[in-house]
Amino acid sequence: MKKILSFLIVAILVLAACGGNNGKKVTIGVASNDTKAWEKVKELAKKDDIDLEIKHFSDYNVPNKALSDGDIDLNAFQHFAFLDQYKKAHKGANIEALSTTVLAPLGIYSDKVKDIKDVKKGAQVAIPNDVSNQARALKLLESAGLIKLKKNFGLNGTTKDIESNPKDLKIKAVDAQQTARALSDVDI
Repeated sequence: MKKILSFLIVAILVLAACGGNNGKKVTIGVASNDTKAWEKVKELAKKDDIDLEIKHFSDYNVPNKALSDGDIDLNAFQHFAFLDQYKKAHKGANIEALSTTVLAPLGIYSDKVKDIKDVKKGAQVAIPNDVSNQARALKLLESAGLIKLKKNFGLNGTTKDIESNPKDLKIKAVDAQQTARALSDVDI
């Protein structure tokens, strides 16, 4: 709750900085289902005479393009590693991080395995295919004791940075938004 409250305060400060003119309309792009949180930000922004339009995106690659193209004024959905990867892939993108945002935690889920200790040799694992979230997923697998990563593993680490895979897991990279849908096709 403290993180969300801190985020809301930062969001209002950023919006206030954008709202130099009274009654300014600010469009922010988000790629989440945190509608309640964004409605609260909108309500608080209104007190500072900022008309906040919230534009929801279902594809993580679209908000940065919309920002670069001037279709939105701000976006809030990504962590620094994701932004770094986007800027490397889109050399002309003139986007900078102004602040942090709420970051959804990753988890290990299964409809086949009840306990992480029961993951079988050769189990199929779905992880996000974008580099920044893939690194987070691999760190999570390591923290669960399923794999070991190389010492120099960083924010943009990939499956090539797996030092050991004692259970010979079959790691399948899928579109980040499809990982939940892939659950029935994999073990974890």
